[in-house]
Amino acid sequence: NLVKKEEMPLAQEQEERSVPAAHNLRVTSSSDLPVELQRSIDVLADTGRNCPTNDDIAIASWASDKPFHLLIGDARTNLFAEFDRLNPESLTTLARTYVYFGFGAEALQVIRLDPKVAQKEHILADIANVMENGRALGDSELGTLTDCESDIVLWAILAEPDAQVGPELDASSALLALNKLPLHLRRFLAPALSERLLSYGDPAAAAAALRNVERLPDALPSASKLARAKLSIDQGKLPEATETLEDVIDDNTVQSPEALIELVETHLEKNQPIDPKIAGLIEAYAKELRGSILGPELRRAHVLALIKSGQFDRAFAAADELGGGEDTVAALELRTSVSQEVIANAPDVIFLEHFFRQQPREIGLLPEGPKLALATRLVALGFPGQAESVISMTSRRPTNPKRQILQGRSALQLDRPQDALAAISEVEGDDADLLRAQASLASGAHQQAYELYRNANSGPDAT
Repeated sequence: NLVKKEEMPLAQEQEERSVPAAHNLRVTSSSDLPVELQRSIDVLADTGRNCPTNDDIAIASWASDKPFHLLIGDARTNLFAEFDRLNPESLTTLARTYVYFGFGAEALQVIRLDPKVAQKEHILADIANVMENGRALGDSELGTLTDCESDIVLWAILAEPDAQVGPELDASSALLALNKLPLHLRRFLAPALSERLLSYGDPAAAAAALRNVERLPDALPSASKLARAKLSIDQGKLPEATETLEDVIDDNTVQSPEALIELVETHLEKNQPIDPKIAGLIEAYAKELRGSILGPELRRAHVLALIKSGQFDRAFAAADELGGGEDTVAALELRTSVSQEVIANAPDVIFLEHFFRQQPREIGLLPEGPKLALATRLVALGFPGQAESVISMTSRRPTNPKRQILQGRSALQLDRPQDALAAISEVEGDDADLLRAQASLASGAHQQAYELYRNANSGPDAT
């Protein structure tokens, strides 16, 4: 006695929809929900996504004391059920075993064998990607879970190396999760966590992450040494950082190229020379890793190392190879760094050679500070005309006393004392008064020059 819907009166249809059968009714509360479901509902990130529980990612429990080959063998034995169908539970167990031992690529291969498992175990896949690639890949949302209050915070921090994390990040959850991991994973992940926390502006937490492996009896791995050096740089302990970086370089590991880059930056900050051997070593790595992600940074470090080791001609050639005439951000930054080093440290002949080989357009792209430093040195070497051309490329407003005095000195050297006096008309101070006296004397105003010299405490000159 089935009744077709289109034949049912509207009132009867509405009544039947609004009054369900009694045996289909069930009144529930949150206390009736399964424990695991209730826990997932209770723990939410600010993004609205469910925060995985600690039990979901209890990596320390994913393997027993059995040797690696036996554990993998056991997991593979049960991988296929009847009719050669994949067993999802065994598939997950095998992937977790690989993750426990730090084999991210192998875990990903296993997870991808079954699309349903891949969809269900997306967090497990994200963790495997972090182990293999140093970050989560694709459309992963793992990096959005930094506001959870569980062990997942560790993996969320590691998932996005360049993520901008707000001050609400609680690093204690990540440090606690790190402590729960097996020893071999702690040794592997602590340096990366330390560098992430340091980049987030939390040096105390970064140091705590490193202590996790520094207190172990084994020798500190190169990755941890590199993280320690970066922490020392952040704390202003440059001699200590330099020593640690040199130790990483001597290890000749995958961290050595990055340590060389950091070493060059440290020497630049301290304005110290670099051993030519270091420049040669950087060049070797730059050629070897030309197509890698570190390639551009190594080539830039090579140019700067050549400059700091006094090999100016080779540095100019290397800079030209990196697009010396281009207007890209990287090319402009490198050209600025080279110019600053040449202006500050190069011998006079090298400095002048560098200046005269530059096009006005290239000089015009320099920031204000390097331009004024360039003009200062040109004036000191007796090239006032060239100094004036550089000064003309700087901003006239707001008034900059250094700029005005430089302009006045250039004009005076060009025998234009009135222009010199006009340039410093709004400038006060001993330097300006002395220059004003020199310009007055050059213009024939001897009495005014005498008064200015006397007021500037230049008694011998006043006579």
